[in-house]
Amino acid sequence: MAILLIDMISLSLWYEVRQADGLVAATPAELDAALTTIANHRGPEWAAVAEITFTEDWETGPLLYAGFYKVAGILWFSGPGERNAWVSRDPTRSDSSIVQFMYCENEFEVPSDAILPAPLIRWAVHEFAETGERPTCLLWQEWQPV
Repeated sequence: MAILLIDMISLSLWYEVRQADGLVAATPAELDAALTTIANHRGPEWAAVAEITFTEDWETGPLLYAGFYKVAGILWFSGPGERNAWVSRDPTRSDSSIVQFMYCENEFEVPSDAILPAPLIRWAVHEFAETGERPTCLLWQEWQPV
């Protein structure tokens, strides 16, 4: 899957409580490197999630979380002024039991039907970096944790 982006919004990625600063990605190559770092930051039974925000508008802009575990991942999105969040959705799965990822040493729960192949998650993060909107390259479901 080739990523061909001309202009990209500069993003900050936070995934570890001990980070002094967020990983900053201003080019597609930097974003790929940051996503690889996040994908490699996992324990034997937990997967890492990164908070992804615009570097310049992190307080009021949209918020995307991307999580990776081995060959799979999840996305969680909330736009400015939205009441509910959205999580990725695999239409081939019917099980919506809860799975846990880890964000800065805190549990991050999503339904298991939010799990998609990692390359699609990466593609969606790149789309977010280009458009600043909820990615359209995958399906979404409204989500409100219990």
